Amino acid sequence: PELGKDPIVAGSTLVNSLQTIVSRNIDPFSVGLVSITHFSAGNTWNVIPEKAFIEGTVRTWDKEQRKFIKERVLDITKYISSTYQVNPEIEWITGPPAANNDKKWSEFAKKVALDRKLAVEPSSDTLGGEDFAFYQEKIKGVFIHIGTDESYPNHHPKFKINPKALSLTSEFLSDLLIKDRINLDIKSSDKPSVIRELARLHEKTGVLNDYDGYVKALEAREEQSSTGIGEGIAIPHAKTEFVKEPALAMGRKMSGIDYDSLDGEPATLFFMIAAPDGAN
Repeated sequence: PELGKDPIVAGSTLVNSLQTIVSRNIDPFSVGLVSITHFSAGNTWNVIPEKAFIEGTVRTWDKEQRKFIKERVLDITKYISSTYQVNPEIEWITGPPAANNDKKWSEFAKKVALDRKLAVEPSSDTLGGEDFAFYQEKIKGVFIHIGTDESYPNHHPKFKINPKALSLTSEFLSDLLIKDRINLDIKSSDKPSVIRELARLHEKTGVLNDYDGYVKALEAREEQSSTGIGEGIAIPHAKTEFVKEPALAMGRKMSGIDYDSLDGEPATLFFMIAAPDGAN
């Protein structure tokens, strides 16, 4: 054994040392997790293996804390490898962050559910990774769990959804839409008019602090290049000081409007994006 470099001993030390990141390197009042979930090495009882394979997961609520934990994992791995004279190979796969629900939108979703006579229970805090959280890093939102009757938990092979929950869920999700920002019967017949008509939806729902200023910003954006992307869709947008909070308004004109679209075809669906100055 004195002629070999034992990856099992080095790996075991690494596993134990990584557990100290949460207990000794981050604020005890914050939330963080480092779990080693896979350790494999060798295939027989009397041979020191050539290599060991270790993998696990890191979960936090805070973006900067995830960055810090990664740095600590890399540092600890480097110095333990040097101590035991083994060569580390690290592949760090950045997965989705934990969902972080906005209080305002959570209360809105709760009100909509109660209005539909649905039972509402607060979800337990969780560090589960979720793709939706990438959106929440850019704009405030709420991720909702929908009950589907008695069942095994997610990812269990016997997990099963009660189909009766599907219709209730679709109706609930429909009610979550802010209908005052949706116009399925646009009256405008030309591009400048439809821009002003859709901008009124944002004004009506309190998104703007200056309607005329916002319209001028939209028109300035259209002068750069048309936001009619083709296939009947236009996405007019502006990022300006005249917007108080990010918002989306939607409109439809069944007969279509000449919007100078890239493919030369009329636009029938319009998605107007309002963003505050400096927003991502």
